[in-house]
Amino acid sequence: MAGILQIVRKPASIVTEIRNMILRLPRPPREIAVPLETLAHTLAARESVYVGCSHSMCCRSAKLDIQALTGRLEPGHRSMHQDLVGLFVCSHCKAAGRDRRPVFLHS
Repeated sequence: MAGILQIVRKPASIVTEIRNMILRLPRPPREIAVPLETLAHTLAARESVYVGCSHSMCCRSAKLDIQALTGRLEPGHRSMHQDLVGLFVCSHCKAAGRDRRPVFLHS
């Protein structure tokens, strides 16, 4: 019976040794994701932003031309969701006479 207990304990001790070795390894610095706050930052980072219709009969999505949007607004205009979402309306839903639903931005 003592032999069985020793066999069961050995894998646990190996796991503990490996865990301790991993904990002693130097950790790489964590990167902090900084939101792209302005259109200029979004353009410089070459990020793609899409605007989508939330109407269940439509659900269309289109890629935004950030450079053209920067020209229409200004480079310092904020590019957060709540700052841009009010600027867009789904043209397909408008042409079809559907009620206006909120659009959403995604990348």
